[in-house]
Amino acid sequence: MVSAARGVTDKLLRVAKGDLDSLREIEDIHHNLVKNIDDPQARLLPEIEKLLGRLRGIAKALSMLGEDTPAARDLVVAHGEMLSARIMAAALRSIGVPGVAVDAPELGVVTDTKFGEASPITPLAKSLVKPKLASMLAEDLVPVVTGFIGRSLDGRLTTLGRGGSDYTATLLASIIEAREVQLVTDVPGVLSGDPCLVDNPVLVGEMSYQEAMDLAMVGGKKFHPKTFEPVMEAGIPVRITGLEGGQGTIVSPKGSGAPVKAVATGSSLSLLYVKGGGMVGRRGTAGEITTRIAGAGANIVAIAQPASETSISFLLPEKSSNAVVEELSDPELAGVVHGVDVLESAHVSVVGYRVGDPEILSKLASRLPRQPHMISYSGASTAITFALPPPDALEFMRKVHDEVVLPCLTR
Repeated sequence: MVSAARGVTDKLLRVAKGDLDSLREIEDIHHNLVKNIDDPQARLLPEIEKLLGRLRGIAKALSMLGEDTPAARDLVVAHGEMLSARIMAAALRSIGVPGVAVDAPELGVVTDTKFGEASPITPLAKSLVKPKLASMLAEDLVPVVTGFIGRSLDGRLTTLGRGGSDYTATLLASIIEAREVQLVTDVPGVLSGDPCLVDNPVLVGEMSYQEAMDLAMVGGKKFHPKTFEPVMEAGIPVRITGLEGGQGTIVSPKGSGAPVKAVATGSSLSLLYVKGGGMVGRRGTAGEITTRIAGAGANIVAIAQPASETSISFLLPEKSSNAVVEELSDPELAGVVHGVDVLESAHVSVVGYRVGDPEILSKLASRLPRQPHMISYSGASTAITFALPPPDALEFMRKVHDEVVLPCLTR
């Protein structure tokens, strides 16, 4: 299972918007990769040129039509993985391994039509993928499958969202009942914090599926949040490791190891404080408001509501806040929502299976520089999220990492 070459997906997104300079950069990247591979049968360069030629044609057509839709973007972005698979298969062949590039859509990874964030139709994918993979493996071939991409039932290319190659890998692992999944990244495994933001992050040796999913959701590790769903029922472990190998991080069903494992942060967020006495005791209000937020195209990062039901707080991407405020200002909600306050915010999330223990909560609270905008936590969760003014977030995250998380991991 392969992803696009580093940086290529972002360049392809620019190509989809008509940036032909990025297209030339993509061509240079892949021509340079081809030069470094021993290809005595001269199969690789024609394959790469065919894909690049198709990409050029699509990019020019979209530029002429001025089309920038999720479906068009998926059609363009899918080429990153297809190019990468052919190069990796050729690299394997150059060292005597019978690698074969396989596009996931042709293998049978079928999805819905939520372009940009499509979901596999698992029962159908299983019936299509399993016999094809089994046949290749029986011939001692090594399939190099494109991650991240699939095909809708009506035949259009789709993508599973950023980090979707990991998701594809665990999906295929569940289909063939693999013993273990290995995800190879540019770091030695899951780290306790972002090395660009904290000093001396350490490797997290083991995590539960739930901890790993929560960490992915709050931005601490760039795998797809749904990565672990396909393997959960069968209990297939997932090992996350670096290019140099090593033990890495094992993700498995049980929560064990350190009670608190990692901290993550995110900025460019808004805290929307939705208030109104008309919400009290009114059935379906929270559902109606969240539906309105979804209708405005916003993703809810965190949510909190007091028992009094007089308000609901939502942490959202800042770019979505204006559209959400406009949606919640609909006259139909006039008797329910009496106002929406918007605060610039950032979040700090702490992940671990005992993050809700009174002792841990006390340690976290004592390191808050001031009263947070919001705290989001439930007893079933392995993550707690604090919404803070942006200037406070980095200071709080570093204190939590150094004074709460590291002692738990290194004791």
